[in-house]
Amino acid sequence: MNGFPTTPNAYQSTFQGGTDDAFLVHTDFLGLCDPTTVMICTLAVSGSNSELIHFASQAADVEGAEFIFLALDGQTIYRVNGAQFDTLLPVAPGSHTATVTFHSVNAANEQTQQAFTVTSSGACPSSPTAPSLTICSPLNAVIVKGTVNITIQASDATPPNTLNLSIDGQFVAKLSNQNGTYTHSTTLAAGPHTMSVRGIDPNHQAMVANAVFRVK
Repeated sequence: MNGFPTTPNAYQSTFQGGTDDAFLVHTDFLGLCDPTTVMICTLAVSGSNSELIHFASQAADVEGAEFIFLALDGQTIYRVNGAQFDTLLPVAPGSHTATVTFHSVNAANEQTQQAFTVTSSGACPSSPTAPSLTICSPLNAVIVKGTVNITIQASDATPPNTLNLSIDGQFVAKLSNQNGTYTHSTTLAAGPHTMSVRGIDPNHQAMVANAVFRVK
């Protein structure tokens, strides 16, 4: 657009690694915190569920930003093309390490880490946003022994009739709505895995949720 400043990577053809596209709008928002390189600004329980964790991070080089991503115990769970993120994620009980990596067009990767502990809540750490999907099981950063039992919960007055479940980038199953809950069981090889569920509700609202976990 002639006469307007542009931000590198503003158009994302595969937003957050999915199949949807998006534009990032660059404005003069205040930073989440005041880092000299990259910084975890917030890592705390969100609301009353101890397994729903608020993550926020900010890099100093806003204009040169290419991407910033969050890994839990070595597995990438959240990424945006920009200099900051602010998100809520369900995380399994236990001791974990959050690692944020930032890359700019002018410098090598910058990284910061923070250890944290999650206590068990006994309830699904549902997203407060509606409409949305929450992967209640397996939670992010969990270690699964044996069969992987999958439970997804929809926060939607009119949930999708079905969800598409993919694991490690491969379609696995179509899950049917059971009063806003979707279940499936499978066995997987030992090691790290990534899960994704996608659906469209009767009001044509698209929803997606992701989780990373390990099988032992």
